[in-house]
Amino acid sequence: MKNRNIQMLRGVSIILVLIAHADTVYWEELKSIKKYIDPTIGVDLFFIISGYLMGATFIRKVLFDINLKHTISFYIKRLNRLFVPCLFWSFIVFALFDYWHLAGFIKTQEQAFKIFISSATFTGNIYNSIKPSGFGYFWSLGVEFQFYLILPLILLICKDMKSLIILLVIMLGFYTCVLSLFPESWQYRANALYIGLLIWCVTQSEGYHEIKKSINNNGCVYICFIVGALILAALCLSPALYKVHGVSFTAISILLGLAFFICVCMDKPIAAFISKPIEFIGDISFSLYLCNIPVYIFVSREMFTRGMGKPETMIVSVVLSIAVATASRYTLEKIDFIKLNKNLVR
Repeated sequence: MKNRNIQMLRGVSIILVLIAHADTVYWEELKSIKKYIDPTIGVDLFFIISGYLMGATFIRKVLFDINLKHTISFYIKRLNRLFVPCLFWSFIVFALFDYWHLAGFIKTQEQAFKIFISSATFTGNIYNSIKPSGFGYFWSLGVEFQFYLILPLILLICKDMKSLIILLVIMLGFYTCVLSLFPESWQYRANALYIGLLIWCVTQSEGYHEIKKSINNNGCVYICFIVGALILAALCLSPALYKVHGVSFTAISILLGLAFFICVCMDKPIAAFISKPIEFIGDISFSLYLCNIPVYIFVSREMFTRGMGKPETMIVSVVLSIAVATASRYTLEKIDFIKLNKNLVR
């Protein structure tokens, strides 16, 4: 049965990302707030969820007996869902180059083409670290897909849960140390993905059910307060540790990981009174992530030229982004790319 709390956290993470992207496009005043609160941690929360689900949907099935057929089947399913929306929205960046160029977000058509190619091949983090642009947000898809490629190698090395946990801790330590050395390291921050996978390992332990029972003995309001406090702590900690990237990414991922773990343990929705709408936002979060920057740019240009203020522009941007993402979620994300490709070949 689907855990509604995980879906709600997806919604929380994309809401944070929408706030983070607002200052990138038009609301520069938000940059002063980022000195104290960093909404970009929404991406790290996404990564924790993805890392956990890799354990729940992939490792749980292969159980350290890595099988080439099962592995290929799993990755085809993942690629099938990710590829078409990513291809579409990265093509929008390339196809509407003149519009983005006039808005000051892309300098040359060559750059637009390279953004398209790197995004469609899930290497956006590599290209954007070399040539930053206003459409660098495809970086996170690159980090996640590269993690998907590394995971089978990790499973080949590990023979049981204990060795998996040890290797994941080593990988986390490696990212913590190395990412502190490079200024563009934030575009390679897989720390949260490994923490998400470690959380899944905890849920497979013998003592997990006792922990789960203990957490469920608390009221939903109390748990909601604790989860909210942990997320707020991560929001405030990130700017404080900004100069030591690797340590910052690991520290905030641990805080967010604790919040996520509590939500995984809870049988009931922790925020029942507002859970449904946030879960809906979580359901369209992938498409919302892909479309919100283009929509933000379009709305800001069209509304500013008509003398509209920033608050009204923000509201219209968010509402239109949700509408476009909903359409994308139930069209582009539903396309079976593998089946379509076979039909075209015939």
